[in-house]
Amino acid sequence: MKRIPAILSLFWIAFSCVYPYDIPEVGEETPYLVVDGSIVVGKEATLTLRHLNQSSRYLPDEWWVEDNTGVQYRPAQVKDAADLSKAPADRSYRMVIKADGKTYSTAFDKGMAPPRLDEISFVADNSNVYVNVSLSEGEGGAGHVALSFEEVWRFHTLFMDFYEVQNIDDKWYVLERQDPDTTRYRCWRYAQTSKEVLVDLTNLNGTAKDFPLTSFSRRSEKNHENYNIKVSARSLSNAEYRFQKNIQTSVGGYNLFSPNPGEIAGNVRCEEEPTVPVMGYVTLSLASSRQAHLDGRYFIYTKIDKDGYDVPTQEQIPFYYLDLVYRPLFEEGNEDGETTSIYWGPLRCVDCVADGGSLEKPSFK
Repeated sequence: MKRIPAILSLFWIAFSCVYPYDIPEVGEETPYLVVDGSIVVGKEATLTLRHLNQSSRYLPDEWWVEDNTGVQYRPAQVKDAADLSKAPADRSYRMVIKADGKTYSTAFDKGMAPPRLDEISFVADNSNVYVNVSLSEGEGGAGHVALSFEEVWRFHTLFMDFYEVQNIDDKWYVLERQDPDTTRYRCWRYAQTSKEVLVDLTNLNGTAKDFPLTSFSRRSEKNHENYNIKVSARSLSNAEYRFQKNIQTSVGGYNLFSPNPGEIAGNVRCEEEPTVPVMGYVTLSLASSRQAHLDGRYFIYTKIDKDGYDVPTQEQIPFYYLDLVYRPLFEEGNEDGETTSIYWGPLRCVDCVADGGSLEKPSFK
C-alpha cells in the first residue's frame, strides 16, 4: 500500500486554478486518473490518460476543447489530436474529458503571449555540435519558458555498395563490387523531443542569449549533409512552471506516468466529485516557432575500409548474406528472358524504411 503525501497548503492558496483535495490512501487497484494534456491555440490539442499505478494508455469515452463562446474542437478519434489551427487567440479555452463514468475538466483560461525566438545558432568543438537558442519572454510573461523541438535530416545509409552475381555456364559467380545509384542511399529521418526544456528567465532580465538546447556528435548522421530544426516556445505561468519543475525533481525528469505522479498538484478536477484526486496537468499556450538549417560543414568522416568486407562465395549467397540483410536487389536478363545477373546488397541501400528513414523529406508538424 502506498500513501500519497499531502501538498503544502501554501501552494493551493497561491494558484486558484490548481485544485486541492484531501489525499487518500492509494492502493494498487485504485483507478485514479492521470492526465497529460496540451492545448496549443492555433495548432492542436493532445491528451494522454492512464490510471495510477498502471503503465498502459487509457482511452477516454470522449474529450474535447471548448472556448468561452461554446465552440468545441473535437478529435476525429479519441486517440488523435484535436485541430485548433483556426482557434482564435483572443478567447479562453478549457479541456473536457469523459472517462470512468465521470466528467473531468480544467478552468477556462487564456494562453499567455508566446516568447520571441530571436535566433538559432550552431557551434562546434572537436567532438560535438551544439544548437543554441536566443529568446525573450512574451508580453506579460512570468519569466518562464518551455522549449521543444523537431528535427529533420538527410543521411547516408551505412552501406553504399553491392555485388553482381552473374550466371556463367549455369554457375553463379561473384563479380566485382559495384557502385549503386548515388540517389538511392540518401534517406530522410524525423525526430521529435519527448519532453520540454524549461528556461527560467526571472534572473536574466527576461532574455537568454545562446541557451544550450541540444547537441549531437560531429560523427552523427545528422551532420551528413542537411540538418533542419524547428524550435517551438511557449510561456509558462508560475503555477505550471512549479508543476513541471516538481515533475522533473520528483520523477527524475522522465514523464508524468513514472511512479507516484499523484504527489504533484495539477489543474484538472472531477466535476461530479471535486474531492476525487486527479493527477496531472493540461497546459494552455500560444506557441511561437523558428527554424534553422545546417549543412555538413561540421561532419567528421569515419574512414571505412571497404576491402574488409567479406566477398560472398557461391555457397554463402543464399544463406550467409541473407542473414546479414543482403537481398537480391534487382536482376538483369537476356533476350530469351533468362536471368543473367543478380545484384545483391544490403536492403538498406535501396529501402530507407528498413534503415529507419524515408525517401521523401518529412514535414514538421
